[in-house]
Amino acid sequence: MKMVRQPLASAVLLALLIAGCGGSGKGPAEAGVFRFRIPGDPVSLDPIHSVDLVSQTVVNNLFDPLVRLDAVSGEVAPCLARSWEPLDSAGLAYRFHLRTDMLFHNGRAVSAQDVRYSFERLLAPRSASERPWVLTPLLGAERFRAGAADRVEGIVPEDDSTLVLRLERPWAPFLAQLTMAGASIVPREEVERLGEEHFGQTPVGSGPFRFVGWQHDSWVRLERNERYARGVPGIRSLEFPVAPSVAVALEKFAAGELDLLEQIPPGQVELARRRFDGQLHIWPGLSVRYIGFNLSRAPFRGNRTLRLAFNYAVNKRAITEVLSEGVDQISTGPLPPGLPGWDPQAAGYPFSLERARELLAEAGYPGGCGLPELTLLYNNDPQDRRVCEFVQACLAELGVNVRLKSLEWAAFLAAIRAGESDLFRGSWIGDFPDAHNFLFTLFHSSNWGDAGNYTRYADSGVDSLLTLALRVTDPAQRAGLYREAERRIVADVPWIFTYHPGQVALVGPRWSGLTYPLVGIWAAELWRLQPVAPAAEGGAAQ
Repeated sequence: MKMVRQPLASAVLLALLIAGCGGSGKGPAEAGVFRFRIPGDPVSLDPIHSVDLVSQTVVNNLFDPLVRLDAVSGEVAPCLARSWEPLDSAGLAYRFHLRTDMLFHNGRAVSAQDVRYSFERLLAPRSASERPWVLTPLLGAERFRAGAADRVEGIVPEDDSTLVLRLERPWAPFLAQLTMAGASIVPREEVERLGEEHFGQTPVGSGPFRFVGWQHDSWVRLERNERYARGVPGIRSLEFPVAPSVAVALEKFAAGELDLLEQIPPGQVELARRRFDGQLHIWPGLSVRYIGFNLSRAPFRGNRTLRLAFNYAVNKRAITEVLSEGVDQISTGPLPPGLPGWDPQAAGYPFSLERARELLAEAGYPGGCGLPELTLLYNNDPQDRRVCEFVQACLAELGVNVRLKSLEWAAFLAAIRAGESDLFRGSWIGDFPDAHNFLFTLFHSSNWGDAGNYTRYADSGVDSLLTLALRVTDPAQRAGLYREAERRIVADVPWIFTYHPGQVALVGPRWSGLTYPLVGIWAAELWRLQPVAPAAEGGAAQ
């Protein structure tokens, strides 16, 4: 899905935060208001341009797709579509039955024609969406994108509430891809009234909350959709204060000015546990962090033994147990634990300085002699800085000289897409719980370079396995193909495999019913929250 978008650090943003976060309310415990800190300003609130965690956190409360992921099980669940069924055994066509009681925020009913408009808008080259691939499996999508067809042949509204989607070829994760923000349904008349450029600034959807206002670099404010047919939210007003500094945000939470904080300052997990009794929640995530090798140039191109030496030199257990205080898990490969295709028997590359020294000499650089100074690039996140400093120290034990270089998020992303560094801090959070979303995106040669395969890894055998797995519908067979692909990738050592981040959140006591999302995106869970009864919280106003 995405690399983690990190906070924008600037004195201006910090000043705005200190001056008072939130769109209308200031101070703790305003009745009916739920305040959810976001670390940076959203890029866009138009679903087709929502590709980072911050934007999606807001967008997924404004818009609805046909189907959503169940936050706990990760299974595809109803949303605008109340049900669906396959029309053949090969997985080439599905019929969707839409709810007839769902309204856009302008009062018009959502119909199957809106689905066709929204999907063709995502696919149209003039829309310049970053994620047309979400729907390119549809029959005729590529011809439409090439300008050879006026409509996408595979999108067939049968009536206002019935829709058939046909695929070009079997595509196993297709239903899961429909849960992504980019596949959300939008009202044509509002896009045309506001214009493509401004729709993302004043969005109109059909979700549980409707847009109220956005003060850039300060806050976004939504209010509940009183006519939301899936259930009127318990939250009256949903505010997203922009708080780049997690340390400042923590103090805001302590003062009751935030209801949810999804990040803890580095090294303060145990402190937070003691300080906020019962309010700290930790659960597994669906993501991976790593140190990527640039495989397109020396010294790592064609030198697997050198890459192997670096893997054995880094003490992953120290990272997970000391730096992250037990929140994260050691990674033995790119797939998070529990995902179909993940191999519980895989050993990875456990820390062994002796083995690392042997391999370094075998690679042609005994004691680090002959290796130039290497650059390790990371973005300016405090936790990433701690990990990169630790990796630097581990490699220094081998005699390897590593220079750290930090960049703001946008510059960092541009640099690794351009392949400018020897090593880089990489991360990936799954859009949906499927090995395809990790392995194909990060390692298939068709994504080489800025499409997501930032290490520039290429192996024809791995490509074949990943392509075949897309067309296989049997879950056990698919898992076997991904397990074999991951085994080959790990053996080729394109990364220093480090850890799978756990998820943390501080949640205030004024609300109940929160579901902690498997994939790390707070999509549709917030609308189910209900205020705790005043008597149960000692009389605090709600």
